[in-house]
Amino acid sequence: MADVDVIAELRDGTEVGAWMFKARPDVWDIATALRDRSGLDSWRMADSYRVELIAPGQPCALWVTGPATGTPTPGVWAIGHITSEPYEDQGDPDDELWSDEGARRQFRPYVTVGLDVLELPITRKELRGDPRFESAEILVAPRVASPVALRPREWSAILDRIA
Repeated sequence: MADVDVIAELRDGTEVGAWMFKARPDVWDIATALRDRSGLDSWRMADSYRVELIAPGQPCALWVTGPATGTPTPGVWAIGHITSEPYEDQGDPDDELWSDEGARRQFRPYVTVGLDVLELPITRKELRGDPRFESAEILVAPRVASPVALRPREWSAILDRIA
């Protein structure tokens, strides 16, 4: 079992061993990005307190969402590290967001990452069968936005499959 450090703690006391960023194939062409290993150097996040917990050097993974028969196969496709402090950027100009006050907001939090694409993904099905991963946030609350927290045992389940 991989030895994993606690890198942060969520408000509810959940220990975090790594962060996971989600890629939705129905929103952008993640298959091409994975194949070309391009466009995987920064990630947009939901505006939440979790952004403040992210720091350079922390481990992270890329999770591709979608149906079990989808392409690419849902699961972990890349692992790496956070390479910057979170920052605000406009991102996609077609992404219209609204603040609580009803005013248009143009900036969202981003972070740069160094990701290594895996030769073969670690599939959602494979991870779901691991007792260390079966209660992972990405499985029990699949609509949660990035950054998704991975507890140390869940990160260990991923690392053990690529060791």
